Amino acid sequence: MTIPQLYHNFKQMPPPDELTKKIIISDGAKITELVKTQMMHGKRGDVRKDVAKLGFYKPKNATKKREKGGTKGSSEHSVYAEMKHEMNPLPGIGIVDLKLTGAFHDAFYFDKEKLEVYSADSKTDDLMKRYGRYIFKLTPDSIKEYGQDFYGKFFQIVWQHLYSITNKRIKFFHLCIGKILTVKIFNIISNIRSDKLG
Repeated sequence: MTIPQLYHNFKQMPPPDELTKKIIISDGAKITELVKTQMMHGKRGDVRKDVAKLGFYKPKNATKKREKGGTKGSSEHSVYAEMKHEMNPLPGIGIVDLKLTGAFHDAFYFDKEKLEVYSADSKTDDLMKRYGRYIFKLTPDSIKEYGQDFYGKFFQIVWQHLYSITNKRIKFFHLCIGKILTVKIFNIISNIRSDKLG
């Protein structure tokens, strides 16, 4: 391949922001599953903590009874927490996973305009008020997991535009460069966050 051919191929590439958005939209289902998985572990994305728990269960009826000085509320709270733990032991006893009937989780979708996960369930706004706006955000671990795949796809597309190489070589490049860059970029971002928060 000559330098003019390489330059011509480079000019045919979509702008980086368009390419990034295209990849993220195509990965909407995967990102949505990441949010569901971390939620089932009782986690939410939070810029201030490496691992942010969604919180502890505080049923409204139990809270009201505790405020009146009764002990029944605490008992009901304990029974509810144990029931939820039997349904899903992943987050630990008493830790919120925002899943009871499954309607909230089943209504998850990826907003292609905002590039965010949301739920069409009627309880969504109330849950966001109660447990925070980070319930749909990715944790650093989820970002790292997705980032490896994202950067692999990004550079695979760039490589395909610049060179006509075989799929095997693309996959090799995907695995090597994608993982290396993801780890380095994630470490840089983590250091910046630590400096700002420290």
